Amino acid sequence: MSKSLPALLALSIVLITTSCNDEDYAEGLTAYREERFDDAYHAFTRALDLSPQSPLHDYTYYYAGRSALYLRYYSNAASLFSASLSLYSNSLIRGKTEQYNAYAGFMNRGGTLATLTNMPKYLQVFIGNNAAQALIAATNTNAAYEILRYLVDIYENADAAAALHRTFRPDARRLRDTIPDTAMKLARGLHKSGKIAESLLYVTDLAVLPVFRDEAKYRIAWCNDLLGHADKAESLYRDYLAGDSGAFRERATYRIVELLRQRGRYDRALVFINDYIEHFPKSGETDYMHRRLVSAYMAEKNMPCARDALENAVKKYPKSTHINLAARAYLRKMFLDGTREDCDAALGIMRAVVTNTDRYDYYLSWERLAAMKFGDETRAKAAVAATLTASRNPYFIQEAYPYADTDLLSAIDVTNELYLRAAKNYIAASNYTAALASLNRIQFITTAVYDVPTPLLTECRGLTERILRRYAFVDAFFRPMSDDVIIQRARTLSPHLRTAVALVFAGDRENALNEAVFVRTNSPTSYDAFRALETVCAFAEDYGPVFKYTTPGTFQFPSTYSHWLLPPVLCGYLYPEYYHTLITSTAKRYSIEPAFVYALIRTESAFDSSCVSWVNARGLMQLMSDTAIGENRSLGKARLPYVDLHRPAHNVLLGTSHLAKLFKDYHSNEVMVLAAYNAGAGSVQRWKNTIATNDMSYYARMLDYPETEYYIEKVLRARHFYRLLNDGE
Repeated sequence: MSKSLPALLALSIVLITTSCNDEDYAEGLTAYREERFDDAYHAFTRALDLSPQSPLHDYTYYYAGRSALYLRYYSNAASLFSASLSLYSNSLIRGKTEQYNAYAGFMNRGGTLATLTNMPKYLQVFIGNNAAQALIAATNTNAAYEILRYLVDIYENADAAAALHRTFRPDARRLRDTIPDTAMKLARGLHKSGKIAESLLYVTDLAVLPVFRDEAKYRIAWCNDLLGHADKAESLYRDYLAGDSGAFRERATYRIVELLRQRGRYDRALVFINDYIEHFPKSGETDYMHRRLVSAYMAEKNMPCARDALENAVKKYPKSTHINLAARAYLRKMFLDGTREDCDAALGIMRAVVTNTDRYDYYLSWERLAAMKFGDETRAKAAVAATLTASRNPYFIQEAYPYADTDLLSAIDVTNELYLRAAKNYIAASNYTAALASLNRIQFITTAVYDVPTPLLTECRGLTERILRRYAFVDAFFRPMSDDVIIQRARTLSPHLRTAVALVFAGDRENALNEAVFVRTNSPTSYDAFRALETVCAFAEDYGPVFKYTTPGTFQFPSTYSHWLLPPVLCGYLYPEYYHTLITSTAKRYSIEPAFVYALIRTESAFDSSCVSWVNARGLMQLMSDTAIGENRSLGKARLPYVDLHRPAHNVLLGTSHLAKLFKDYHSNEVMVLAAYNAGAGSVQRWKNTIATNDMSYYARMLDYPETEYYIEKVLRARHFYRLLNDGE
């Protein structure tokens, strides 16, 4: 794949969309985002004078109607939404338009509760919440109160509960005495909305009523738990579990285990873990509790019981991720502190967990480390041989290669020749599936270790290309078309594409991407659709959608097969160099290998510049706000005037600056750099103090954060393929 889209292609698309690039739409959208709804309404209504064939017309009607709603022009809004529905039956925003059309009609008829209850159920929550806010703003509080209470009573809706408590607090608190059932639903809704302290007020009120005592006692404990009152929550959970009833015993037991575990009280946690396993054997969390049982025994240094618990768990849940993590933790502990027999037993458990999975080379790396630790040269050689003859992961091959002897490498070369010959014979017989399978058994050791293509790799890629080019979609990637041909095809591909490009130039990035993704997903084997999505992503500066839809299967290539076999033009889509100029120039500015930055971005965000993680890390390199602000401050006179982590230029600059400091702090030890980037400097220091080694493969196996260990592997594996695509640079 080319490092950036052809400039002429971009220019051509601009030229064909100039006529439908509505300046009034762009002006209206800016005003709408700034909540200048009067200006937005007038700009959008001016834009409606354009031809109905405008690619932006359905969006123009939609935003004109939304602006009218904010201005309380309900009749005008209903007319705009109705017109859009009649004109644009295939609009991608038809569902939203139908919702707001119903809402506009509801408000135009007075916005009464009786009207709402007669509407379809799927519209009631949407319309009710919007109507309540509008009625409150219009000081029609009685109608708003009735609607919000209805939504809480029927749906326990979180937004309605928050609005009811916020706006009508005295009336809401009196519900305990007038309609206690609604009061409990309000407490549940507030909890769903994240208003934990507010929910606690209501459940405390309701705890005095016998009908709600059981649930209220549990919820009081739960609220205190979420508010960080650990000791009080534990006491309340215990009190709840000591009662005769207990519809929430499972969740209460689970939460008390977590509270005790987080505070290191494993001796007390064991009682509740065993209670959970005994009484809730069919729960979806039981395998997690088995993992916690192993951890608790290990924390109490009761290794025989930990081993028994782990072996029992493996039999019950052989494919559980939680049991896999428990086996890793136990193996790590036995490797560091146990005898040879203990370590062998732990390795046996790990082997049972990973057998018949794509993680067997992970187990083999442990086999090698353990054999070397205990001086078993024969066993170490066997682990190295198994890795080099079977692994498809350059990360593990690079670890094992220094311990390989010349006889093993010569044997692999001989076997490779046999597989290559077999693949050619299968191709001659038109048995392409068998040919591809035979190619996949070839080991590219030199390529894996030195990040360079070899004549063997080049020949195998050529054979794979012959096989895959039997599909017209794949063949198109090897037959570069002129930009004019691509544009002509794009014209007739889908009206959604024309809309997507027009939206880009009007500054409506989010809707543009939605339209482009629609084209791609509804034309899964179309080269034109694929290029269209890529083009719109380039204009929108967010390659997340195109990367998401690019998998080995996109090219009719088995997802479990080695990426080495894919010809560079296809492999370049699995390891793309999006934002090429930005990333390469920034990486070189900080003396960091561009391939390393690409690999990190691929792993962190999958090139989605709008990405936000569960811990609120943002953008391409998934930076936390505090980290980004600190890095920007350190730039001195070159610092950015403001920080927008969803802007690729800002994110890459600050993320690469942060990486450069980590490389300096950890003396270019890539494993430690990545561990610090993922888990923080404090965790790395703890691991360094515990392990006391600079051996990168050994250090990576000892990390007790499985997510971080796997993260390091993924980044370094991706870095290998980026180097390979650039001929080892």
